[in-house]
Amino acid sequence: FLGGSAIGICMPKNLELPGALYRLFSSAIGYIYFLAWSVSFYPQIISNYKQKSTEGLSNDFSVINLVGYMCYTLYTASFYWSKSIEEEYQQRH
Repeated sequence: FLGGSAIGICMPKNLELPGALYRLFSSAIGYIYFLAWSVSFYPQIISNYKQKSTEGLSNDFSVINLVGYMCYTLYTASFYWSKSIEEEYQQRH
């Protein structure tokens, strides 16, 4: 929580958001989420290492996680290579 808040305070803010406090809150919440999500994978890795086994690892978790990453990659790539979104971005900036 503190790490995400500190990063959120230090990093540049989205100036299109209304109000300085709202920008600060939005940035802090985003980085807290990112750090919490990143750290959430470590307990399983540490447990597997200590047990020298992957017996507690759920196959469903692995498959669903992989599908989620693939869907997010396709979603992001579709925006990256979309001509209409590129044109809209160029109009705004």
